[in-house]
Amino acid sequence: MAFRKLHTFRGDAAFRTWLLSIAWRKALDRRKSVGRWLRLTVSALDTEGDSADWIEQMPEQTHTQEDTVAAMQLQQTIRTLIRTLPRKLKDALLLAGSGDYTYDEISHILGVPVGTVKWRVSEARRMLKQKMAAAGRPYEA
Repeated sequence: MAFRKLHTFRGDAAFRTWLLSIAWRKALDRRKSVGRWLRLTVSALDTEGDSADWIEQMPEQTHTQEDTVAAMQLQQTIRTLIRTLPRKLKDALLLAGSGDYTYDEISHILGVPVGTVKWRVSEARRMLKQKMAAAGRPYEA
């Protein structure tokens, strides 16, 4: 797909960012076409546990089992709450939270101004803090 659109690359952004924006739009198209399947898969993961993260869930020797269980519960609560965010906020938050992209790159990927990306990330974080407090797990810095 990208090689067919190579003539549209203007050099306004890094080639990597341009390529990621194509991949992002293709991913959005794919997400729309398999939305029902994705919802069924996510609900199945919720019921049987997230076995894909087994390495992350392995306890470190410096933490007690209680600490590990509490951290896993917190991680699951945050994942669940992130799923409830509006898609525009969730996408910006996850891209920024990955640490792989700058706000400028995210702006190009999502096709919105940098200020909009910053607002979406900030708003997503604010909403998560509110949802955490409502769930009885206030945000701790």
